[in-house]
Amino acid sequence: PPKASLKIGIVDTTRVLPEMPAYRDLKTNMMRDRNSFVASLPQDPSRLTKEQMTQYQAEAQQKQANWRKKTLETIQEATKTIKSQTAEVAQQKKIDLVVVSTPFANSLFYYSGEDITLDVMLKMNK
Repeated sequence: PPKASLKIGIVDTTRVLPEMPAYRDLKTNMMRDRNSFVASLPQDPSRLTKEQMTQYQAEAQQKQANWRKKTLETIQEATKTIKSQTAEVAQQKKIDLVVVSTPFANSLFYYSGEDITLDVMLKMNK
């Protein structure tokens, strides 16, 4: 008897994430905050006292920690959304296995499969 073939789908999160409003907003707000902070720095840092320099460094570190936390939260929420939408698309297309390509975690390497990234993106925009 012929063997049943496994239908494989592929989702590329590097294409999906930039299309997600929450991720775009995060990137925009981070850049705005960074630019605002840089603009608030004195033109001539050599005139800063040691205390002022320490204060600016502490503020920069705090902002960086806050943005790291917000980024992680946004990516975790995006991952849940991508997973949910991917499951729906896979079910509709009768796909047996979906490989998710992401820079945030180890991924499987694949040589063929149906790329359903666009379908997932379209589903999220409904």
